[in-house]
Amino acid sequence: MKKQQFMKDLQVIYDELQHRQASLNSYYDLLDESKEHKRADAVVDAFLKLLDIPRDKDSQMAALTRIVNLREDALEQVLEKSGASKKEIAMKKELAYGFASTLHITRHESFIGWVEEQKLLTPFYRALMLGVHFVGIRLSEWQSHWTDHIINGVNKELSEMFEGDDDKVFEMLATKQLLDLAPNGEVGDRCYSVLMKEQVSVGEEAYRSVAYSVAFPEHVKSVTTALEQLMSLLNQNEDDVFGQKEEWLAYFGALWEAFSHTNSNELIEKWAEVDRKWMAVKTPLQVGHPLEYYEDHYQKSCGIRVGFTYRKPSTPRGLCYATEHQRLC
Repeated sequence: MKKQQFMKDLQVIYDELQHRQASLNSYYDLLDESKEHKRADAVVDAFLKLLDIPRDKDSQMAALTRIVNLREDALEQVLEKSGASKKEIAMKKELAYGFASTLHITRHESFIGWVEEQKLLTPFYRALMLGVHFVGIRLSEWQSHWTDHIINGVNKELSEMFEGDDDKVFEMLATKQLLDLAPNGEVGDRCYSVLMKEQVSVGEEAYRSVAYSVAFPEHVKSVTTALEQLMSLLNQNEDDVFGQKEEWLAYFGALWEAFSHTNSNELIEKWAEVDRKWMAVKTPLQVGHPLEYYEDHYQKSCGIRVGFTYRKPSTPRGLCYATEHQRLC
């Protein structure tokens, strides 16, 4: 395949993605009493029943916002208004995440199947799309455990420990050397580690900073296995359009190394290497690579997600359409 045909295929994909997004956006027709949308009605009804929330205008809007726009703010407001406890709100937000995640994963699998049926792009890039999708599924499965441990666990403990005084929390983290170090030995502006408690003496516990591979061994293993399968798929094909097979393999190999690493003081450098490998990939089909979003208020631990950006061929590089397994906190 010539590059010109590849770009034409990419335009077809971009147009299809816009069409599918417009179809999802049409779920908001439910808010217009003069219109009917049976599919959206069934999805919203299932969502609210799962969360045991009565259906009214506010809860319907909250459901649509969570499902279509992947935002939690309206849902949280509805739950707070209903008198739900903080624990119940956290639990129902995770149920909502699972519902939205399953819906979007299913939609994306349908899209990948369509690309395969149409024989768009090349076998190498179709394999890339499929492999990244399965890495995304593994990350989506991990996400709830990440949130439960860091956002709903450690962060709440730290806030209660210091009576909501963030400055004291940050001071403790720095004093106890619980923040990741940059290659120059200084405290970094982010963390790729997580805090865990360990017993230091009889009846006394203290936090220690550990890599994700130590804190979440099963989930990291599932991600690295998916990365291995992705690299195996790519090795079965050649990038005969852009000649970037080795750059893609180097990028996914760097991801495997970063996820697998156990020394928390070397994690920032490992993920900096991931950035360097990612930037070496110059194709119009890009992976918005994981651990770029600082969702943790205290340690600035990076949230987990992965997705594709599809650049519209006729527009500047900055204008992209993104599809990803994600949550917005």
